[in-house]
Amino acid sequence: NRPQKFKYPKGFIEALMKVLRPDVPYITVSQNDQGLPANNEMPVMKNVLVLSAGGYGHVPIPLFKQDESVVQPKPHPRQWLVSYVGSLEHAPSEMRQRMHDYFIQSNASYTHYYNSKTGSWRSIMANSYASLAPRGFGRTSYHIMETLQMGLIPIHVYLDVPWVPYLKIFRTLGFITTVEELPELFHNLNQTMKPNGLREREERIVAYRNSHFSVPGLLDQIKLFLKGLGDLECAPLPKLARGDTLTGQ
Repeated sequence: NRPQKFKYPKGFIEALMKVLRPDVPYITVSQNDQGLPANNEMPVMKNVLVLSAGGYGHVPIPLFKQDESVVQPKPHPRQWLVSYVGSLEHAPSEMRQRMHDYFIQSNASYTHYYNSKTGSWRSIMANSYASLAPRGFGRTSYHIMETLQMGLIPIHVYLDVPWVPYLKIFRTLGFITTVEELPELFHNLNQTMKPNGLREREERIVAYRNSHFSVPGLLDQIKLFLKGLGDLECAPLPKLARGDTLTGQ
């Protein structure tokens, strides 16, 4: 796991606690993998609702990196049922490595692992029916939004708590699974869903791309959420900041 580098500026927390009133509800947005507490520097405040892109808060929202354009998927049949184009590091409990081990053990001709996001990673995704998007240091990863913005189907692999935005909508677009559930999911995808069911999901993803999976779309969804509308959903605050049961963080 990567080292803990983030630190609040000196005096920031003290100044913030002085101006926050305990009888007033607040809403904020956080991208930090460990939420507002960061490295246990800030206490959890019961009157602060956190819209979290990183994986620790009360409302999951998209985690963005660079903007990706919608790709033209390869025609059916595609070369791979499922592919993964990221690293095997960062996730707690060696989760990504265990996911990769399943690839090796399954010896499945319909899966593909590409160990670097350079060169042809986008074309590999476009030639796959679904793309693995496992959690990283935090409960989510940039790759979920990269996949959705490209108009492709993500498979979010989680450890303790899944962290995806617009949960009800997401379940109609992508898939959510643990490493242990991957064999059943792969079997179902291969036997019952491709290509028609997966094509319908891709069409829905493209339809939601600008309204939900772009920065302007997210801002509109936050405005609606503040009015009690829209598609963002509250989730229980996770027991641990990162869900790393080995370190208790």
